[in-house]
Amino acid sequence: MRHITTQICASRFSQVFFAGRSDALRDLVVELGERNCNPNFPITVVTGTDASTLTLSSGDEIDQQFAAAVRDAQVTVLFTGHAHPDQWRDRQADDAQPFNQFRDRFNEEFPDSALDDGQAMMAHDAVAAAVQAIRDGGEAGGNLWLSMHGPNRLNGVTGPIDLDDFGNTIDKPVPILRIEPDGSRSFVRMSNPRQ
Repeated sequence: MRHITTQICASRFSQVFFAGRSDALRDLVVELGERNCNPNFPITVVTGTDASTLTLSSGDEIDQQFAAAVRDAQVTVLFTGHAHPDQWRDRQADDAQPFNQFRDRFNEEFPDSALDDGQAMMAHDAVAAAVQAIRDGGEAGGNLWLSMHGPNRLNGVTGPIDLDDFGNTIDKPVPILRIEPDGSRSFVRMSNPRQ
């Protein structure tokens, strides 16, 4: 990672796309935090959903170096998340109703847990999609996923799940998230493929 950081300094790239796993992301951010560019300039690392698995421990030296890079060394880490509760804060009440019901129930059952990694939201929608596909697909007697389209889409807690003929999502909004110095994930904005 030191060699990569040297190249970033020499090129003065302000944005870097990182296609590795979260452990390697941690190493890159630590190295960027210790870079000796003259002058030190802000760098944004953009990466994928694996960053949602990154957790920081206050007792781990490398994790504290990561936190310092994000807090003090002008390193911003943005990633595409699976889901985030704040993706609903500016949405219409009808669209957010499945999430609001889920959030309230989740908070009752798990009062000391957070939804900011999106994992519980994704797990909920995975089960809900399987149940709907079995119910609708069984009646249709065909491919279970083909029935989850258009008016039969699933209004999940992560957003609408509308599948094409190959089982790929159609126009699924994706939250863009930022890793904060304490390891939490904050919502930046929604990215929509049609925008």
